[in-house]
Amino acid sequence: GDLTQANSAFNEAVTYYRALSRKHAKTEIGYVSSNFLSQSYVNLKKYEEAGVVIEDTIDTYPSMYTYRQQLPAMELIYAQVLKNPRKAIAVYKKVLEKTKDARLAKLMQARIDLLQKALGS
Repeated sequence: GDLTQANSAFNEAVTYYRALSRKHAKTEIGYVSSNFLSQSYVNLKKYEEAGVVIEDTIDTYPSMYTYRQQLPAMELIYAQVLKNPRKAIAVYKKVLEKTKDARLAKLMQARIDLLQKALGS
């Protein structure tokens, strides 16, 4: 039915965007392809894979633009969907170590604190 067709299309998209993001790594095309790749995984409900792609995108394209776009998606997937706030905290801490932007650092520390509070630690 329709769901089977949709899943087939998303699987084709995964193959296509994975290849494109690798071929054009560290370029704008690579970044956009990575976004579409993670979204395709979300559409397939393959959240672990989506999280890995988002983490890779954050590592490969370290910029304020990337952080603003990818960190909320990362937290949503790890902390909310996969119920693994510790993973979200680890990603935030990794980015926090690299950032030189005080405002971003403050925001990330607030997210870390909130997630840790929810964990009871």
